[in-house]
Amino acid sequence: MMSAAGFLQAYMRFCAYFGFASLFNFGDVGKTDSVQQAGFRAKDKRRAWQIIIYSVFVGVAVAFLAYLF
Repeated sequence: MMSAAGFLQAYMRFCAYFGFASLFNFGDVGKTDSVQQAGFRAKDKRRAWQIIIYSVFVGVAVAFLAYLF
């Protein structure tokens, strides 16, 4: 599941932690700003939950396949 979360974040170019924490970072590494608009915070949290849910599904599928074989 953790590997799937990492791959999904890389594929979607979105950090789930930043989405849950309402943070963003463009440019300077280590410098973060907070998202001010409520609509954008809601979209970020929805995308973060999407990554978590997809990674749980992938983890369950891989565990099931490993159990079968």
